[in-house]
Amino acid sequence: MGNKIAGSIAVVAGVLILMAGLTGVAEWEQNQQIVEFIIGESEIVSEVFFILILIASFGGLAVIAGGWLLIKNRSFVGKLLVDLGAGAGLIGVLIAVGGAYLDGGTLAITGLGSGFLGLVLSVVARMMVD
Repeated sequence: MGNKIAGSIAVVAGVLILMAGLTGVAEWEQNQQIVEFIIGESEIVSEVFFILILIASFGGLAVIAGGWLLIKNRSFVGKLLVDLGAGAGLIGVLIAVGGAYLDGGTLAITGLGSGFLGLVLSVVARMMVD
């Protein structure tokens, strides 16, 4: 029963992460532009951001898929997907906060709030797994 509850929480967490939009490609491309502005353009930066965009664009979906697998008692793969998705979401939140700080701007509190809540719930779900 614990995995079903944890899986349900993970699904909600994944939806919140997707709603926040912190793991989308557009945000990562904007973050890449900020980094390139600060340190200059380089092939390494482009390659690193290509990988981050690939992983992070599936962050919320990975958490949802992991939650579904937890509900189906596929704990190992479910936990792995929740961990990967939450990690990608965390990187998105950190870069969004850093980018806003460097730009001297403010963050959209609602987007960051739902994304952060999704991350917290994904960690809670992961800790609940049998």
